[in-house]
Amino acid sequence: MEKIREYIYLDVDRIKSIVSQIEKGLIIEKTEESGHDAELKGNVGSNLLTNLFLDFGFEGDVLFTNRKDETKVLHDYMYNLLEKKLDENGIIIKIPNDYGTENYRNNINPDSFILMECMIKIENYTSISDLIDNINELQVSFEVMGLNSMSGDLEVNQWDEAEQALRRNSQLLDESYLNSLSIFFNQFYNGKIFIKCMPFDNDVFSNFIGFIKEKYLREDIEDIIFKYGSFPSFKWYVFGQISSIPPKNYNPTLNVQDSKYKIIKENWEVISKILNESNVYKQLPSESKEVFKNFGLNKNDFIVLKRKILDLTFENLFDIIDSLSYETSIKYPSIKFTPIAVYR
Repeated sequence: MEKIREYIYLDVDRIKSIVSQIEKGLIIEKTEESGHDAELKGNVGSNLLTNLFLDFGFEGDVLFTNRKDETKVLHDYMYNLLEKKLDENGIIIKIPNDYGTENYRNNINPDSFILMECMIKIENYTSISDLIDNINELQVSFEVMGLNSMSGDLEVNQWDEAEQALRRNSQLLDESYLNSLSIFFNQFYNGKIFIKCMPFDNDVFSNFIGFIKEKYLREDIEDIIFKYGSFPSFKWYVFGQISSIPPKNYNPTLNVQDSKYKIIKENWEVISKILNESNVYKQLPSESKEVFKNFGLNKNDFIVLKRKILDLTFENLFDIIDSLSYETSIKYPSIKFTPIAVYR
């Protein structure tokens, strides 16, 4: 008897997409013919869906619609068959079984399918965002409850006294810092759930990080964390596809060979002011012409840049956003991947 799997996450839509590509097209229908068993009509490339439909007695299009008789049991079985099929054809890379800590990065590509047996950490940033907004109040609450548990008496203004004592001891965070932190989290992390997979016991930084979609969770994220913890003490199996492999010395600035373009971008604040001084190059003050010349720019560059001033202004704005996004992004040696199934 095969081991029974307990799923906490299953991306059904992505599984269907992979299955349909393996089968070289969707199954069209299932029919009954006199004197023959049920057969599937359509372009079938393997027995994967044939087994699935015959075992469950479903019509072929059930998997690819939102029919009410499509069940989680069917999805689980579909994934079991899919994983087995990919494994039999050598498409899945098993980590850490196939490759150890030293050479796994050299043997995966930005589209590889991976199956990890690993420790996982669930990072629910929605709860962190709520915690930031109330962290000082919670600290005061703990202090008040601690005082009451020791004395058994509820004193007047105990909250105010506890808050003042914590502030004197620098145990409460500055409000402006908390406000900045709240804005930061709401902009980049609010509503996001990440799973961090650590397949190597001796190197937790060589991990795989993916974004979890709530609609594919088998239970509410709060219930999952309550049952197993945000950092479960046992290993899970995680199947997914690599999305990108951050290089070791990645630089988020635009890597272009045009040296003049680089100079313009680096000195855009000064250059944009000169462009706004006049619509005609010859009417520029001599000092501005000299600055333009020192940047290696000429009259023709002035004409081009006047036409592109709005484009370049927005480019620089997006560069600032990209730099902020880079600071919050996944970096080497972590690898980004798309989780498809999480089970034990």
